[in-house]
Amino acid sequence: MYKKTKDSVLGIISEVLYVFALIALSIIAALLVDIGGF
Repeated sequence: MYKKTKDSVLGIISEVLYVFALIALSIIAALLVDIGGF
């Protein structure tokens, strides 16, 4: 039971980190475009 709960928690954490990484990448890309003046 504990292992299953731990797995689902890890899955949720990895999903959140994935979404956070995508958002961070788009923010960084937007900043680079602003700095580069493209």
